Amino acid sequence: MRAVEEQAKLPFKQEVSCKRVSQADVRDYIIETIERKSMPGRLEYEGEALKLLGAIPVNYDYVPELIKLYTRSLAAFYDPDVDYFIIPRTNSEGEQRSIFTHELTHALHDQYFHLEQIIDWNESTDVQLARLALLEGEAMRVMLSIDGEVDCLTTDPVKLKKSVAHIDSELESWFTQESDDAPLYLTLISEFPYLLGLRFVCAVLENNGRDLEALYRVFTKLPSGTSEVMEPTRYGRDEYLSKPPPPDPDVVYSDRLGEFGVFALLRTYLPLAQALRAAAGWSDDRLTLTRSPKGYSLRWETVWQSPEEAEEFERRLRESYEVRFQKNNTQVPHYKIAHRGELVVLSVSH
Repeated sequence: MRAVEEQAKLPFKQEVSCKRVSQADVRDYIIETIERKSMPGRLEYEGEALKLLGAIPVNYDYVPELIKLYTRSLAAFYDPDVDYFIIPRTNSEGEQRSIFTHELTHALHDQYFHLEQIIDWNESTDVQLARLALLEGEAMRVMLSIDGEVDCLTTDPVKLKKSVAHIDSELESWFTQESDDAPLYLTLISEFPYLLGLRFVCAVLENNGRDLEALYRVFTKLPSGTSEVMEPTRYGRDEYLSKPPPPDPDVVYSDRLGEFGVFALLRTYLPLAQALRAAAGWSDDRLTLTRSPKGYSLRWETVWQSPEEAEEFERRLRESYEVRFQKNNTQVPHYKIAHRGELVVLSVSH
């Protein structure tokens, strides 16, 4: 705890306990948390939306597979509702030291910033990922600082260069990954908060004289979306156009995917550079899923910073759909892509 306090420049207000559990316990905890914190049916509808969008295969059993993904990938987790963190018994001793540091950082932040007020499971994907990036990015910074791999507070140019090189190297490997265990879209979404969050946190510190007080102010003025995490100079400057749509009894699910969600979708089918470039002009989006006796239909409105950026996205979206249906031409939904000025609209139905 002392090392975490030194890196975070905050003292613990109370002791934090740890509970060791089995992988089966982790799975049960994830299921219980979903039932407790997510709106009924939200994940099922989310799965239907992602299938129509092309982010996951049409035959993917979304909710059970999502639970498997998180059960497999979670090294540990801190629960603000019970004030302790949980760690599976399968971790090695070396892994446990780093994991303890990471989770203790979450516990420390909870004592000062109340994590349950930061994370809302029923917020948009874009907002959830941006807020998680702040939390996980700072926990990564503290952990890697104690491990001696990254120092974002240093004024030593040699150490700083080494830290930047480490982050860039890890990001390059992560961005170019392929995924066999789960759809690439889900892998990217689930891992986004860690490395990109770390880069965001270090950028905030660099832009504010390496002052942790400036970083902690971000905990009270939270990033509004993933565009601010991917492009830290946009933090506090983005203004989103989305307003709650008028009541529609047929709309069962709505979301904002954000810049990273756009990237993750395109990256599923296109090379890295093309996906990054096409997503970079993102300004806003709104996805809605409707249900009728004929089945589900999806409408995805995206707004871009200029007509040229919209044209770039439209082109890459069409290319990604060509690749999508070349891979699986047995279940091609009906779709239409329309472009007018800074607006691109995708409509999909079975």
